Amino acid sequence: MSANTENRPETSSGEPHSDFFETLNALRDSGAMNMMGAPRWLEENYDLNWADAKAVFISWTESFN
Repeated sequence: MSANTENRPETSSGEPHSDFFETLNALRDSGAMNMMGAPRWLEENYDLNWADAKAVFISWTESFN
């Protein structure tokens, strides 16, 4: 699964991380990887820094509560 870095949401600007949730759900549903690797995948595929990628991942996991 490849991601388009041109349309990535800005996480440092205070926009909701939920813009990434559809992508993370599709990645999870594909079974292509263990989702514990998702922060690194976000970092590499969306050119996020580690803190932003981890924050997106945590927000996504908390959305299941």
